[in-house]
Amino acid sequence: MAKQKTKIIPINIYFKINGHPFRIGLDAKTTSDLNIKQNKMFVAKESWGYTDLQWSNFTGEELQLDIYTRISESYTGDPVQPSWGGVKSFYNTTRTPHSVLKYWAQEGCPCNVLTNLQSYESGVYMITEFSQSSPTYDIVHTELTLRQYEKPENITQTYWKPVEPGKTVINNKTAKLSGTALEISKLEFCEQKCNCTEKSNPQECTAAASTNVATIQKYLRLFGYLPIYSRTIGRIEISGRFCYHTTQAIKQLQQDYGLTVNGKFNKEVKDVFSKLSGSV
Repeated sequence: MAKQKTKIIPINIYFKINGHPFRIGLDAKTTSDLNIKQNKMFVAKESWGYTDLQWSNFTGEELQLDIYTRISESYTGDPVQPSWGGVKSFYNTTRTPHSVLKYWAQEGCPCNVLTNLQSYESGVYMITEFSQSSPTYDIVHTELTLRQYEKPENITQTYWKPVEPGKTVINNKTAKLSGTALEISKLEFCEQKCNCTEKSNPQECTAAASTNVATIQKYLRLFGYLPIYSRTIGRIEISGRFCYHTTQAIKQLQQDYGLTVNGKFNKEVKDVFSKLSGSV
């Protein structure tokens, strides 16, 4: 029995990823991720039970798509890159839509979906599954799964109760802290303990790794103080080790904001973090 041919959406319907219109199969599947807690309950007196269902929240959509592109087409959307920077020269030459899809999948690029198809939800997604095939010599069939997501540091966290740890009091009123403000408020003071220099091999650093330092490094990079690459050692990773390059990044920040230049992550640097993040 011949396989049923997949129908393609009409031209007046659009499905754009990062500004480029893609042709997708009408049999594409979307599912809503619902966070529902199920508890088996028991009524001893009556000797019977029931299931207690508690809706917690909605945590996004998952789209399973079939995308069809031709080898003669050119990508016309936005030059989207991953958070770590990506390959800067990738979009310097003309790319096919399917080669761009593969780049997004392999590099973890955000996918901004905009569509007027009622069964799909516009938003920011990331490719979590990916495969490609060529049913004919000039057509590329891409199968992928898009998972909707948010970056916690960019949204306001919500709580179930009126008053929770992690809120601050402003004019006798409680206000929610953003994910960024809460994360920065928990950072602990620290400084370089190792003897690493500009030319030291990061793999040989004797400093212990910690999530506290990794968070500090994340914000130093976000604010433009911790470079991604060094000519002496190559790529500078967010390692969680308070090493030479982290110290130099903090010194530069201290110099820019008129602080005592000592390379230590202290209250003054922490306050600058809050200011740069818009938390205060």
